[in-house]
Amino acid sequence: MTLTKCWTCGNSYDGWECPLCSAKHRAEDAARQSARQHKEALEAAERASAQQAESAERLREEIANETEAIQEAAIEAEIRAQEAAEEHRWTTANAWRLQSEEKSKRARALYESGMYQEALQLAVQAIEQDPGNFEGFWIAAASSMAIGQKAAAMSYGGKLIQLLDLPENRSLPNRFVWVITLVSGQKDFSSLQNAFSLALKRNIEFWKGSESAFSDAGALAQLLVKTNRTAEACAVFGWLALAAPSSQITLSAALHLVKRLLQDGEGDKARWISDRLPAVCDSLLNQSYMFEIYSLVGNDAKKQFKAFLEKLDFHSRDSLDRDIPRVKGLVGKEITLEKVTEIIRMVAGKYVTWKPRLEHQAFEQAVRSAKSEGYNTHGGTVGVISFFALMFTSLFFLFSRGIRPDSNSVTPYWVFGTLAGAILVGSLVGSFEKRTRISRNTTARMASNYASLNANLESVGLSEAKPRHTLPIIAILLPIYVAVIIFYIVEWFAIMSGQQVKPLARVSPSSFGSRSAEASLFPIPHARVNRVRFFGSGYDAAPIGHRFYAASFPRQTSKYINWELDLTFPRVNRNYKFPIQTEWIGPRGNVFWRQTAWASVSAGWASMWESSGWGCRNPPCAFERGRYHVNLYVRGAKVASGTFEMY
Repeated sequence: MTLTKCWTCGNSYDGWECPLCSAKHRAEDAARQSARQHKEALEAAERASAQQAESAERLREEIANETEAIQEAAIEAEIRAQEAAEEHRWTTANAWRLQSEEKSKRARALYESGMYQEALQLAVQAIEQDPGNFEGFWIAAASSMAIGQKAAAMSYGGKLIQLLDLPENRSLPNRFVWVITLVSGQKDFSSLQNAFSLALKRNIEFWKGSESAFSDAGALAQLLVKTNRTAEACAVFGWLALAAPSSQITLSAALHLVKRLLQDGEGDKARWISDRLPAVCDSLLNQSYMFEIYSLVGNDAKKQFKAFLEKLDFHSRDSLDRDIPRVKGLVGKEITLEKVTEIIRMVAGKYVTWKPRLEHQAFEQAVRSAKSEGYNTHGGTVGVISFFALMFTSLFFLFSRGIRPDSNSVTPYWVFGTLAGAILVGSLVGSFEKRTRISRNTTARMASNYASLNANLESVGLSEAKPRHTLPIIAILLPIYVAVIIFYIVEWFAIMSGQQVKPLARVSPSSFGSRSAEASLFPIPHARVNRVRFFGSGYDAAPIGHRFYAASFPRQTSKYINWELDLTFPRVNRNYKFPIQTEWIGPRGNVFWRQTAWASVSAGWASMWESSGWGCRNPPCAFERGRYHVNLYVRGAKVASGTFEMY
């Protein structure tokens, strides 16, 4: 039997495999498998440990969050409890005052119902419970006076005047109105009137300048004028002149006071009142008060009113339109008819200078409004019909001349000529139809605009404006369009019939030189567009650095939407000026506005920002909801574009 020697271990064996190496391999495999199983067991143990640690961490976080929430809830509950306790303590501590206020309110309702005896009884209960109840003392005094108990009324009135010195009353002019309403016109209450005058002088400096305070102070001044207490009225006017010198309340009080002083022969005090007024007011209504006051005291009212009118610009007409009816409404109440007539006559002089511009504005607004609408014309349908009509007509013409339509010398003319002719006819018909509709809509809108304009002109005694006529322009376009179509068809047939026609001039590519595309568009060498942004503004745009840029704007409150083009270029050594044409496309895909902005660049500059916009002065404007596109062109080529949203 032959033995085999193993090349690995040198052992001699009988068979196919060395038993020693085989045993060694099995031991190594078992060791590797054991090591792999051990490693997997360790990894599983690590994963289990990590999961346990993660679960424990989540549990700790949940416990911490719950603990924090419980603590926050406890703190909030404690705060609420403290607030409730504080409110309860305040309510308990002031229950007597609250009860007194409720009784005084009920007493006032009884007084207004004519139940004076019952109102007096309830008012007495209120002031016994709260000796500082101002309304309670007023009801008690008024009710006593109504039932003839003058001594009691005097007593309650004296207490009421003393209450004016309390901090909660001294700062409210309406408290003084209550008192003067009570004591005015009562001959037996002269002592109370004198006490009221002293209280007014002591406390007028504590009045606060709010809208309600101005109104109450104006009412108080007029009541004092009616009761012939001009000294106190002058004091109230002095406060109004410092707090709100240009308000209608101050001017109305001044007018009544000046009239009373002049009736009493106190011209110096009346002129003192006029000297405290502003030289020029900010509205026609207030300036009319000034005109009447200046006329009464002998000042040059016309000169002062002319200064006011000279300060007004064209954009102030809306304020004048609103104030003219209000000024006319003062006739016989505060301003005489003679003065109102003179005021309207002087305002009419201002409108005479504005009338041509007002007429032009009414026309332009009607045109813009009419153009902003979307128009669906029949140009496409007419173009398709024209294509087939021209195709059959041209084929008939060629066959009548004995010319084959598929001839290489004729085919390009009748095929492309038919297509170009159909496009020409369709576009001209669509353009004519669109212009006709725009003209009709413009006429309709002008009727409304001119009706409003004529109402304003009539209010100042001027003749009405006549609307412009737009239909004759359309009547001129029709024969021009027909002549263009006939000329095209005649020339087209002439070309196909073999007549000599001068070829169209062609532009050689070499004529453009080696300039880049950007250089060919801008006159500034190597100019580059960085970006196009949008910002909102009023009639006057904010300067660079103070603009708020956005991609969407509210259509109900936006006035003007402006684009801003940012250019950079190498520093230039001379000045440049060039136009930038703008095309505005609305949400419906229609071009509703085109404009030209002139950009200027001075020597030494390396960048520029140009901007312009579209909108109106008084929102809401004619913005529609949706996306707007703005394309910018230089030398007929688009150089930039941008979009924004209106919501």
